[in-house]
Amino acid sequence: MKKVIFIFLGIFFSFDIFGQSKFEGVLNVQGTNKKFAILIPSKFEQGVTNAVVAMHPLNTARWNGVSWRDTLTAFAEQNQCFLICPDGGTDGRVDDSIDTLFTSMLMESLYRLYGYNTNKVVLMGFSVGGLATYTYGLSHADKFKGFIPIGAAINGTTEIANLAKNAKDKIFYLIHGSEDDLNNRFLPAKSLLIESKACVKDSVLNGVGHTIDFTNRNEILSHAYQYILANSCSTTDIQTESEIEVLNIQNPASQQILIPESLSRFSITLLNSFGQNICKLHTGENAISHLTPGVYFLRIGHGSKVKTQKIVIEN
Repeated sequence: MKKVIFIFLGIFFSFDIFGQSKFEGVLNVQGTNKKFAILIPSKFEQGVTNAVVAMHPLNTARWNGVSWRDTLTAFAEQNQCFLICPDGGTDGRVDDSIDTLFTSMLMESLYRLYGYNTNKVVLMGFSVGGLATYTYGLSHADKFKGFIPIGAAINGTTEIANLAKNAKDKIFYLIHGSEDDLNNRFLPAKSLLIESKACVKDSVLNGVGHTIDFTNRNEILSHAYQYILANSCSTTDIQTESEIEVLNIQNPASQQILIPESLSRFSITLLNSFGQNICKLHTGENAISHLTPGVYFLRIGHGSKVKTQKIVIEN
């Protein structure tokens, strides 16, 4: 059994503006003192208040657990979430092996101390913290209801290719700047998550580069967080393997999906990336110009057999 030691560095501070409390401490991990910062919202209720684990960026001149917590204070109070910010230490990284062990031990220890709601814990992070949201999150997917990578400093799918299978039935809300290398740091990971049967929603911020200081940050983060809390993801019912052959339908599709008469024996339903029914498709032309471009799925049924086939809809 791991030995956990807390060294308290300060006291609780109450703020008249919000009424929440901030606290810093140290957790001894394998003989190394690892710092952390937390925020307890003003209306904290044991067993009820949800938690957010927030991973800070790699820039020791600006970021550590305390500064990251303070950056997210308004967000945490607005959403009444128990905010947990592990500190990456002198090298600034939050994704080293000792840091990921530290994060797991910290979550467990703070739960024992405060009793936050473990059923709706969300993991979020910016830049290298966004990378850790992918790598640590997918390595411990059972700990989290959902994930919010923000401007993740990820190299295509290299870091998550072997972990993507753990994304099934998990909610990801991706936030990324349109000027922050979408083709490397955003689109490949998004596609891999969808292919791995995760439920994926995103917000691409127009004109924004690699920064956390974007306009309306708290509103955007709050929307992503509340979206994850309000939704569930279960793709099991649309992913049943069968002997149905892949249908020969134009893919990507634009303006319409043409179902040939020869497929009239099949029941074909168009689903969004969350597995929600959009519409039934019939033989002949099915107009799709009103749909948002992106990845969808065809649920193809015949008797007791069901198969799901990905289709991309373009303008």
